[in-house]
Amino acid sequence: MNRLFVISGPPASGKTTLAKGLADALSIPCFSRDEIKEVLFGSNISYDEYSYKLMYDLAKNNINHTSIIIESNFIPKFDQLKIEAITNNIQEIYCYAPLEVLKERFNVRDRHVSFGSMSDNVIEHQPIFPKHCMRLDTSKIARDNMVKKILEKGE
Repeated sequence: MNRLFVISGPPASGKTTLAKGLADALSIPCFSRDEIKEVLFGSNISYDEYSYKLMYDLAKNNINHTSIIIESNFIPKFDQLKIEAITNNIQEIYCYAPLEVLKERFNVRDRHVSFGSMSDNVIEHQPIFPKHCMRLDTSKIARDNMVKKILEKGE
């Protein structure tokens, strides 16, 4: 069974040093509050950019500890180099479905108003690494079968 390790103590007591050492020894991710605060408060960028910067920083800081999954509606011209800066061992899984299915799924979600609406240009979305990606039509395969297919391909 997985365990939640809570490392606490006053400032400068060695929490981060201990947490990173423990994470290395156990090969598990380590998310440091100070690192997250530095990412969020150390720059003058929008919340949308915050979420990407935070995701990339967490992945980059933890890729040496474990495999990482990052998920978003990436745009190749903006995200390819940022993803390649994390590692060169990349497996892209590109999910797609017919536009009508995408719109239906989007419209039934309970999301914050800041997510806006989905436009028809979503159909123009492309994989980041088209020559090296696994493409899955998510309208035709059940989730568990998608996972099985990914795991089989990875073996």
